[in-house]
Amino acid sequence: MPCASLQAGSLQYNFAVDVLSIVLVVVLIGGVALFFGVMMNRSKGPNRVESWKEIISLIQGTDNRGKINGTYQGRSVEVFLSDHGYEIEIYFYHLRLKVPIQGFDWTIQFDKTTFLDPTKRWHIKTDNEALKQRLIDAGAVELVKQDPGHPKVSYRADKGSLEYESFANDETYVPARDEFQRHLNFMTQLAELNEKTNVW
Repeated sequence: MPCASLQAGSLQYNFAVDVLSIVLVVVLIGGVALFFGVMMNRSKGPNRVESWKEIISLIQGTDNRGKINGTYQGRSVEVFLSDHGYEIEIYFYHLRLKVPIQGFDWTIQFDKTTFLDPTKRWHIKTDNEALKQRLIDAGAVELVKQDPGHPKVSYRADKGSLEYESFANDETYVPARDEFQRHLNFMTQLAELNEKTNVW
């Protein structure tokens, strides 16, 4: 009886091992099939140039290593997405204009003004108080507030760049043609306003 019991136990063990092996093989095959299915679908999907062709056409641009470079009303333009996330992916859309190097840095955004006040509001951040007032008087904040994307717009005096930044849904985000046209016009207005007000 002990012998028969051992044999039965051994058969059950072998059967369990065989079933587990089959399950693992099926899972492995399924995983490989899923991977190749995703890759195939991705390869069949539109590439970056096709997705961004409306944007590229507006600025006579070219795709250069993930950044679209072109011109608009005589100004150099750069458009790209960036991942600001750490543990999870958080994408932002950037539109950068090349502008004259002059004056001081400034940023307009909808955010907290101090650590002590948690209330978010539109404000200008700059080290030059006179420039801040000139930008306010010229309507810079009101101009940025009109954009529904709650963007952050910043000027870097050392680089001569004016940059629009807003949240993007994911890495496939593409602004609509009319939306991108609006961004370009709005940023061109800000560039002209900066040239008039941001003086030493």
